Amino acid sequence: MAVQAFISAQMVEDTRLRPTEKHGKLRFAYFNLPATTIVGDATTTIDLCELPSGQVRVLPHLSRIATSAFGAGRTLSVGHYAYQKADSSTEPQNATAFIAALDVSAAVAAAVWGTAIKYDVYSKAGVTLFATVNANTIPVGATIEGFVAYLYE
Repeated sequence: MAVQAFISAQMVEDTRLRPTEKHGKLRFAYFNLPATTIVGDATTTIDLCELPSGQVRVLPHLSRIATSAFGAGRTLSVGHYAYQKADSSTEPQNATAFIAALDVSAAVAAAVWGTAIKYDVYSKAGVTLFATVNANTIPVGATIEGFVAYLYE
């Protein structure tokens, strides 16, 4: 064996880097669902926030969500609606892109969205993030609050 000197893909000469890889600005989109006044059935959706158009790098490990107690057997997922990509193709809806079945039977205090380093999105007109109530109803008085962290130029 011998000592080696490796370089990352971003350090290769003549590599064109996107702003999200070299000098993107860290931004946050905040969301707040005030106490609900009616019951919502299972698969009820809640639009949380919108990411801007263009190249966006979501940072799940820096994003947080908090909820009131929804009651026994309730889970919450967070994903994105379908959007048009830069090449005019359509990225399909993914209801669990960021969180799949977070247990919200008891109150959740600032849960991390996940351990993934990044989730890249490149859209022509922005991307709406939404939550889905799984496996039961969303009760009266339920609240959701949080933010998504992302890099954007």
